[in-house]
Amino acid sequence: MEKHRKHGASYQASVLRLLLASTLIAGAFAMLFAYFHSRASIQAEVAMDETELALSMLEARAATELGDVEIAALNKRDSFTISLLLDDGALGSYERAVLQQQGYVTVGSGLGLPKTYVQLRGLFSIEPSVRYNPFSVVILRIWAIGVAFTAIFVLMSLLASMRIAEPVKQLTRASEQVAQGDYSVRVPPGSNAEINELITAFNSMIAAVGESDRAQRDFISNVSHEFRTPIASIKGNTRLLQLPGLSGEERQRIVADIAAESDRLSRLSTALLRLSALDAGAREDAFAPERLDEQLRQVIAQLDAVWADHRTEWVIDLEEVTIVTDGELLRQVWVNLIENALKFSPEGSPVTVTLRREGEQAVVTVRDCGRGMTQEEQQHIFDSFYQADGSRSAKGHGVGLYLVRRVLQLLGGSVSVESAPGSGSRFTVRVGSRDGRKET
Repeated sequence: MEKHRKHGASYQASVLRLLLASTLIAGAFAMLFAYFHSRASIQAEVAMDETELALSMLEARAATELGDVEIAALNKRDSFTISLLLDDGALGSYERAVLQQQGYVTVGSGLGLPKTYVQLRGLFSIEPSVRYNPFSVVILRIWAIGVAFTAIFVLMSLLASMRIAEPVKQLTRASEQVAQGDYSVRVPPGSNAEINELITAFNSMIAAVGESDRAQRDFISNVSHEFRTPIASIKGNTRLLQLPGLSGEERQRIVADIAAESDRLSRLSTALLRLSALDAGAREDAFAPERLDEQLRQVIAQLDAVWADHRTEWVIDLEEVTIVTDGELLRQVWVNLIENALKFSPEGSPVTVTLRREGEQAVVTVRDCGRGMTQEEQQHIFDSFYQADGSRSAKGHGVGLYLVRRVLQLLGGSVSVESAPGSGSRFTVRVGSRDGRKET
């Protein structure tokens, strides 16, 4: 449990580190963008201020008789430096032409601040004062904004990491409960679609595991019960045999009961072995073309010999159908269904077996004239170890129809039943080629 908590905390820390790294990278790019954007704005503002100052000096020259030095002194500002130049060597031919035409020209300096030249009687330059560095103000503002942005983003990242990690923590806590055997736990869905898919899969998995655990417990309980009854009977009959004064007829009856219960244990053991083999699944190398009509005839002949005293009236209508399947597994389906029909039909009554081809599937029906089943019995008849009240006398163990359904699930088929009390039962099996090849 402590390990799970550490994993949850580690996940949240990883998410937080990722968000913080993203924050720092985003903040750096934001500050860099803000710097270049602000520098362009400041360059435009400085150029505008220098232009206004140049126009003011030109207006003063046109309106007064003041000298150039006096005009420069009147327009002096703390943020700008006005200097008298001896020549225009710093200007190119284009800048000289503009200066001659309008009396001033502003020249940019790349990453630095612009400089404006104004032509009075002499040539003057106007540029920002060394004491006035607008870039330092911009950097200070950007730094303050960046710090505030980073602090807010860190707080948001912390909250986001907690929100993102919460479903993972819930899954961790639910896993701890499942590890302790609590399969009723479910994780509620959140707001994140991707996490919800994980939560849905987790809940489905736990539901399946819980159902499997319940089925396993029921299976073990049923197996214990099924073994306990014949063993108790054999044990009791063995003690009876030890009693003095038993007649030969009584001894024969007791021995016959012991033999019958031994047969029951043998059949149950065989069924359990088959179930265990089915859990391993169908073997792909066992799939081969199988003539179902021939297989059904063989099963009917074998069971008719075993149940010869039953004097069954067979109604057989089999089309020639071949599918690719595991013939040995499918044979168990026919044995169980037809033997059940013999068990639950009165002596001399008909048992009907038909085979038809419908599209790419073979459809087999087995019908008897037995006592039939209620709706409730039909709902549980394919459950393991389920036995209807009237089936006890037939010495069944409640595994046969479960085997039928399990085999057909492995072979991609299905089985259904139609029945009513007093009207017999009809079982319908649908099965096709496992590897997708068409039937013939």
